[in-house]
Amino acid sequence: MISYLAGEGGTGKTHSLASLCSEWAENDEELNHVDLMFLLQLRYVSEDLPLEQIIVQQHEKLRADEIKDEDLGIVMKGLIGERKPQVVVLVDGFDEYTPGVNKDIDTLLKYPPANVQLFVTSRPESSVKEILPYMDGQLHITGFNTANQAKCIELYLGKENVPHFFQHVIKCGLLHRLRKPFMLEILCILYRENQPLHGGSGTESELLEKFLKLYVSKTPIKARGRAANKMTQLHELLLRLGKLAWEALQRPSQQLLFTRVRDLSLVDI
Repeated sequence: MISYLAGEGGTGKTHSLASLCSEWAENDEELNHVDLMFLLQLRYVSEDLPLEQIIVQQHEKLRADEIKDEDLGIVMKGLIGERKPQVVVLVDGFDEYTPGVNKDIDTLLKYPPANVQLFVTSRPESSVKEILPYMDGQLHITGFNTANQAKCIELYLGKENVPHFFQHVIKCGLLHRLRKPFMLEILCILYRENQPLHGGSGTESELLEKFLKLYVSKTPIKARGRAANKMTQLHELLLRLGKLAWEALQRPSQQLLFTRVRDLSLVDI
């Protein structure tokens, strides 16, 4: 069974899967029928390794318990005991994966074993035609509703400041940005630090740049004379790298233009 969860970047797809894992680990009654649950992040898959080896690599607890790849493979395929174990694999970031890179993952996405249920996340603009015929259900996640926005704002700013924050964000024309948890956090931090939210076009890249500048300005590094000049160059480099990384994440292909990275002037301090 394959369930598909679509959503724009930053709307909470990865967080939703992580929360589901956490609930299962805490013995949530509604998940008692699940024997094993794994979070598989496709953004880190770049080699044609066995699926069991990839899962062990991505989970520190399995490595700490010295779980062997072959043992995990036996469980995944339901070859032990009279009852096949019920396995849930949370496959995060299909839009960041290139079909054909890993044979095991390609097979899992198209022909999961009967005892394995998949939850696959992706950005909606990504082509999912490779697995579309195999999907049993689709869900589109749009981010926080107003109630959850208020809860998050309260955590950052205190309950008494929630109405003032909403009013200020509305005045700046940024209310739609609150649906994405990532952008909501950035706006809360900028507001808390008395940074202007208005001015400019209010794009995500512009708000991220304000956040990066704030972060760099609070870096607890002091330097004088020649070293101070190099620190200024380093701050500028960090800002440019941050913007470059953000632009790379915004592109559907998820491909970073390394020629632009080489153009950056590295600083020796």
